[in-house]
Amino acid sequence: MGQMQSLKEDLVDEVYATYILIMENLLEERGGTSPRTEALCFLSLVEGSIIFIGSDRRWENDSPEV
Repeated sequence: MGQMQSLKEDLVDEVYATYILIMENLLEERGGTSPRTEALCFLSLVEGSIIFIGSDRRWENDSPEV
């Protein structure tokens, strides 16, 4: 089981690495002052929002506005 968890973690990290790189490049093109930091911050906000506005969460109905 531990080997499967490790594999899943590695695969998810690769997906995130791709997203961060894409976002970092876009922010850099648009003159971001700290593209890596900004990309990590944005991705953290998006990923963390699931806790509050994800499916079957207390504030799910607020999701479109968020």
